[in-house]
Amino acid sequence: MGFFVNGMIGGYGALISDCYPAPIRATAQNLLFNAGRLVGGFGPVAIGALAASWGIGRTIAVLSILYLLDLAALSLIRERLPAPASTGIEQ
Repeated sequence: MGFFVNGMIGGYGALISDCYPAPIRATAQNLLFNAGRLVGGFGPVAIGALAASWGIGRTIAVLSILYLLDLAALSLIRERLPAPASTGIEQ
């Protein structure tokens, strides 16, 4: 599981780079990556708290729903087509 989760990080830059104009692209991507790290940092605390009350088996089963939600969100992303290439001739 870690192989696939960590492998996704390499593609994020390519996927979201065309979502922002060039002057703010780096700032927007870094803000998103670091906001994700901030939220993700609470994951071990949340899993520990849930495992203490529910048990580790049920906790992992419930948290696997996050992957299903991720797949559902992925299906909602529409394909972004590249801008037409400029021919250098203004019309």
